[in-house]
Amino acid sequence: MLSSKSRRPVRRLRRMIRDELFRAYSPEKTILHWHYVRRGELKHIIPYQSSADVVVNSSLAYELPVLKRHLGRHFPGFIERWREDPRRMDALLRAERIQRLFTALADVPDDSFVPTGSLLREFIGGSSYDVH
Repeated sequence: MLSSKSRRPVRRLRRMIRDELFRAYSPEKTILHWHYVRRGELKHIIPYQSSADVVVNSSLAYELPVLKRHLGRHFPGFIERWREDPRRMDALLRAERIQRLFTALADVPDDSFVPTGSLLREFIGGSSYDVH
């Protein structure tokens, strides 16, 4: 099971993929606007977590390599473009952390092993459920 600190990039990566596939919103744009998402979490979610009846950790052991497969190609480009732009420092730091994480992960050749009923399919496509 991933720690709460390790789940943050998973949420970000899931959203980047879903935004690209289903919302015509590039991964670059998602990471550039992540500070707005985080601000909303801090205001509307984090203060109320302790009053939740149930908390579900939906992370999967094989999820990060699959997310890397879908997004890894984007990060070198982000990092190089943003390195010289002080307005992009927040996004640059997030992208560099993700790139370091991706470097440590094994590559998977495809995602055919992910069951069609898996929650991960909501984000990468191919779900047996009509979620979009």
